[in-house]
Amino acid sequence: MATSKKLPPPMPKGLEWPEPCITAPHWEWRDWSIINARYFVKRRGAVLDTETTGTGPKDKAVSIAIVDIRGQVLLKTMVNPGIAIPKEATAIHGICECDVRYAPTLEDLRPALARIAANVPLAAYNASFDKKMVPEGVVISHCAMLWWAAYHGEWNSYRRDWAWQKLTNAVAQAGHQMSGKAHDAATDAQATVGLIRYLANQPTAI
Repeated sequence: MATSKKLPPPMPKGLEWPEPCITAPHWEWRDWSIINARYFVKRRGAVLDTETTGTGPKDKAVSIAIVDIRGQVLLKTMVNPGIAIPKEATAIHGICECDVRYAPTLEDLRPALARIAANVPLAAYNASFDKKMVPEGVVISHCAMLWWAAYHGEWNSYRRDWAWQKLTNAVAQAGHQMSGKAHDAATDAQATVGLIRYLANQPTAI
């Protein structure tokens, strides 16, 4: 099968090349991931990542980082969530209440986040989660976890969809290494940038 790096017609800003049918062969899904990653790189997008007080509907961000597709850090800050940080969350990311006591709130950060989002398309590794942790109006258009799941091609029989991979697993599957400690917002954003660039450099099947 021939390989190509030619891009199909571009999609409007913030939109993705449409997903194939779920019953389509895996190579079509790989191409979908690669094409969307190439457009993201071409449009010089940026990756947002958060660390949080937990994963529930009332949980809040305790740190946010945004890294552009070249690896430049556009934003890296602690966030005062206004609620307690459970010790279980601190055990994962190492951030405790004393670290965020004098940090800006999410509302304080709204102008900076909105300014970045207005100028570049944003992705996150787990976009459906991180969307809940940023102010309304800060649009995260792309999910690198879904791109990687389709590219990697492990099938989840229960969900009848491509299996989501933990970020650390995806990094290892790409033959990369984390640049620092996992569950640090900037480190995780850098790792996601690496995955997107990896996808963008893969040949498509057609």
